[in-house]
Amino acid sequence: MNGLTVLARIKSGQEEPLRDLLTQIDQSKATNPYINFPEYRLTHGSRWSIIYDEENGFRLLFVTEFDGYFEDFVRELAVTTPGMDAIWGKCEGYEGSARFEEFVRKYGLETQAFYIAFADETVKSIRAKITVRRRLEELLNLNYPWMRPFFDMLSRVPQSIGLWGWIKKRVAVWREVIQRWWIDLLLSIVKPIAQIGIDQNFSRVSSVCGPGQRARVAAPMGEFNCQMITIPEVRPGFFRYWWLRLALCVNQYLGLIWPPGLFADVGTLWSFRWVLIDNNKRIIFLSVFDGTWQNYMGDFIDKIVWALDGIYVNTKNYPPGGMAQIDAFKGFIVTHQFEPQILFRAYPTETVMNLIRDRKVNDTLGNDILKKLNISSEAVAEVLETL
Repeated sequence: MNGLTVLARIKSGQEEPLRDLLTQIDQSKATNPYINFPEYRLTHGSRWSIIYDEENGFRLLFVTEFDGYFEDFVRELAVTTPGMDAIWGKCEGYEGSARFEEFVRKYGLETQAFYIAFADETVKSIRAKITVRRRLEELLNLNYPWMRPFFDMLSRVPQSIGLWGWIKKRVAVWREVIQRWWIDLLLSIVKPIAQIGIDQNFSRVSSVCGPGQRARVAAPMGEFNCQMITIPEVRPGFFRYWWLRLALCVNQYLGLIWPPGLFADVGTLWSFRWVLIDNNKRIIFLSVFDGTWQNYMGDFIDKIVWALDGIYVNTKNYPPGGMAQIDAFKGFIVTHQFEPQILFRAYPTETVMNLIRDRKVNDTLGNDILKKLNISSEAVAEVLETL
């Protein structure tokens, strides 16, 4: 899975027409004449957001996660976006759909840290796993009297794994033990370092807000697959810049070592991304998560304080006590937050925990049950496809 971040300046006087157009598209994703979302095959999720700062004016931020190669993804966008000129034509530098790939390459941004919950999954594989789970639920809900004894019989079929299979299982167990030990060791080093520059005299229940900051609840984007876009300014200085780059590298590395879907044992985070912009003057934080904004803030404060404090401490107006100043931290987020005009998800009602279970169901059905019966892998795939 790959990510793309594009930031383009909006032509003077076109910000409100563009905002209205994007809102119209979002309100009719299945039927609008501008973007054929149902035809997406490579796109996991996309966001369009109009952002603003005094120095650069209005800009259009486009963020997406996709499968495969960049060239294939751009071709899919071209085919599925008949209204490309109507959207991107309101941005400076756009010269028509025929040169869209060139436009994207010019205004695309480098990502400094990128986490994907299930990097080994594609849109097709995730949808297939969801289908398997739903079909199994339908079968069980029918409550045919022969169903439960049949599955109970399959679960008791003795497994003949052989010496190599036994070794693989033991290696997997020890790999998990070593992985957890390594994570705990790294965090014991990273956590105190991340708190450098944070005033430790503030209580976790402090409600002191910074100047001009007032905690409020962000506009809800639905119960599932909510998102966040924040763009604070980076504090100037040689030390701050390199401290920030180091913190970003740590975030990037730690995102690779947790089990799929369980970054910092949160279990609600689909993705996050940090992108430096404007010659390192500002930094974009992008994330997609399950549940409500309030619960997401709670996960931040309870479990990811070391990751965010270490980066945000290098930005302007960050609370001196960091995330320990709970209300002030929420106020900081809201002050620098932008809402998208379009939010698209390929599987909008799926949660991270659901997909973790879906992966286990598919693995158990394919490997622990069907393979016990010495059914070939092709037949296993056919059964899963039938389900």
